[in-house]
Amino acid sequence: MKYLKNYVYIMDRRFEGKFEVEYDLDPALYQYTVPKFFLQPFIENALIHGLDEMEAGGAIKVSGRMEEDRRIFTIEDNGKGMDPETIRRVLETDEGTRSIGIENVNKRIKLLYGEPYGVQIESQKNVGTKITIIFAGSSK
Repeated sequence: MKYLKNYVYIMDRRFEGKFEVEYDLDPALYQYTVPKFFLQPFIENALIHGLDEMEAGGAIKVSGRMEEDRRIFTIEDNGKGMDPETIRRVLETDEGTRSIGIENVNKRIKLLYGEPYGVQIESQKNVGTKITIIFAGSSK
């Protein structure tokens, strides 16, 4: 969280306060390790792509919770959203993928925790995007 908050601070200065970030993390999550910088690519994409046309009022919410034997993190924004084809391209793992950061995070999670875990994207045009990142409840 320290890395993420420092990154958000820098981007807030760059974008001159056009967005706000809210954090809602279950304190139980702090006992676990996570891959370094796993949230940063999603915040970056929200700012560069989702909120890019907004002058002010951008909102990003970072949440984390325990659910049964899983750790679930979400990043939600109120940006312009994506169509299903764009979501498919963002998640694909072919060589020509443009979203290298998201692809790398998804691959790292699957390598560390197994195929059932990874990144999911829900989005609606002109409403926003919700990224869900699912980890196993315990670190390997």
